[in-house]
Amino acid sequence: MLWLSALPKLSEAFAGIQMTIDQLNEALNARNQVIKQLLPAVDFDSLPGLSRESVIRLISNEVEVQTPSPAADGGVARDVVDASHSFSDIPADEEEWNEAQNEEDSEPPVGDVVNGLALHQRPGSYSRISSTGAFLHVLFSICPPAKQTFLDLGKSAFQKPKQLVIRGSSKESPQAVQNVSPVSSTLSSLPSTQQIVVDAYFEQIHALVPVVDEARFREDFSTQQRTDDGWRALSSMVLALGSIAAGDDQSHFIYHERARQVLGYNMFTSGNLEMLQALVLLSGLYLYYINSPNTAFLVMGTAFRMAIAIGLHREPARTIKLGQNPDEEALALSRAEVRRRTWWSLICANAWQGLLLHRPRVGRWDPLTMDTALPSTKLSSSSAHSESVARQGQIESDDRDWHGISLRVTAEFCIIAQKIGDRMAQLSYITPREIFAFSDELEIWSKSHHFRFLSENSCPKRFWLSRETMLYRFLGVRVLLSRPHLMRLADDGMAHNAFTDEDWNVVSLCQNSASEVIDLICSGLHHDRVSVWHSTFALFQACLIPLLSIAVAKKLSLYDDAAVNEWKQSLEAAIRAFKDMAPYTRPADRYGSIIEALRDGIMAWNDQHSELAVDIDQYTEFLANIRSGNAADFMNYDGQDITAPGPFLEWFNYDLAFGDQQLNWYPLPDV
Repeated sequence: MLWLSALPKLSEAFAGIQMTIDQLNEALNARNQVIKQLLPAVDFDSLPGLSRESVIRLISNEVEVQTPSPAADGGVARDVVDASHSFSDIPADEEEWNEAQNEEDSEPPVGDVVNGLALHQRPGSYSRISSTGAFLHVLFSICPPAKQTFLDLGKSAFQKPKQLVIRGSSKESPQAVQNVSPVSSTLSSLPSTQQIVVDAYFEQIHALVPVVDEARFREDFSTQQRTDDGWRALSSMVLALGSIAAGDDQSHFIYHERARQVLGYNMFTSGNLEMLQALVLLSGLYLYYINSPNTAFLVMGTAFRMAIAIGLHREPARTIKLGQNPDEEALALSRAEVRRRTWWSLICANAWQGLLLHRPRVGRWDPLTMDTALPSTKLSSSSAHSESVARQGQIESDDRDWHGISLRVTAEFCIIAQKIGDRMAQLSYITPREIFAFSDELEIWSKSHHFRFLSENSCPKRFWLSRETMLYRFLGVRVLLSRPHLMRLADDGMAHNAFTDEDWNVVSLCQNSASEVIDLICSGLHHDRVSVWHSTFALFQACLIPLLSIAVAKKLSLYDDAAVNEWKQSLEAAIRAFKDMAPYTRPADRYGSIIEALRDGIMAWNDQHSELAVDIDQYTEFLANIRSGNAADFMNYDGQDITAPGPFLEWFNYDLAFGDQQLNWYPLPDV
């Protein structure tokens, strides 16, 4: 039996092989543990199939996330502490807020969380350090006249008599004592005018947040037979936003009040798609319009959890059954598409809200636990018919679903914005390499297939605002990422000595992106309330960059006159645009007045510095003459000759005494 005699040798061989396999597994596990510690956020299961460049960028981004910026001059902990103290002198008490008055006051005061005009915000992360409030604090610290003009504007705003508005119950049309036309004052009371409001909603609002099935909504609205809570909430929010789009800035309060009566505690005991859609419109748009962003933040959290409870985060199973007729099949597909669009509208609103408020988001898109498909970009036959009916005979050039295209473009952008928001929520500064990696991702998005569709001339007019808003946000996120570098230049007079070429490129990215926003808005002004609402906010954010750039140029002499003049021209064009759009702005918006006041403060500061420079030159010449002459010549100067040069001598008393040192070279006249 030769094979029996060979068994011991085979056993030894197998044992050796097993030992080798165990050693390899142990070494592999050890290597994987090290890699996970170095790159904890990289999903290595997704790497197979990616290009070499994609893998390098993915790993580079993860490495940069954990690396402090070389421009920060110190450790991560020191960066955050220094930034918190440097950019804002914030008390340690907790933030509290009460936005109930915003729903009762038709003219809120200057200052709110979103536009950063409330300077009591407390920075706690990179995103808060990049906030507009911190930005203004830096501007005020280096240019006190700008702060004074800003405060003077605030005082005049508070002293301005407020419009008296009498609001009735949810069954009454709003009446205003002043400045309300007869048409707008009765807008909420007549079915025909309500139809105008609905048309305005779908013409101007729907493309921004396409959560509503337009054909079905119009059908239900025309019958006026539904009275369930979901319908009451959704129809009230559509009418509230539609009345704003129609140019009536009073009736929306009535419709909002109707929605509030439905969106109470009972809302938590049941959930349905229409109730969720009402919450999305309320938290994603309306509450920002009435300057209640903190309330919007809370409502958004409720909406996100309701969406998950309903199951919108999972792609619906195919529910079409054998034997269904074409109409039933189309209805099932349409319902699934509405669910997708509601979910992605919520994701987009949530991602953008996180960047606006500089707060951790209450929810996020997680591809490991959420598999809802992106919106469809093609019309089904039934959808095409419904769309044509809703548009009342408008000619369609093809079967493209523009609402789906618009939302898909927004969703793809917000997936990138979510990553940016997650990174900015961390405590460490973002390095220039990270900033440009994110900027490259945004650039790739802007050249995407679907975004080009929106840029075509064939794009229907109702989607122009959506397209322009996405451009504002694309450039605005670049500004948000990069402006802390400009703030560091202003706040630390020695920071520019430590700046690398990459750091300067980040500053240029910030300034160029802001200039693009200003040029984009000034070249295509709109004259409707919804467009102006979005345009003025973006223009305000962009104008802050040339304001601080001019101040930095004056403080550090880092830029030539040509660059400064270009920034001044941009500000002049923006101020003219603000004035042109003024008749269509919200009652609370004073963006144009604020930018103009800050501009005037900086220009006055520049004039003071120019006069000071002339005085310094005269004083330098005066001292040179003294050094070149003799003591006898010096005694020929009278008191007026010595005090005339001005700026430095005013720091001393008339005995030319500084501290305990007496410098009575020449007796000055008594005063």
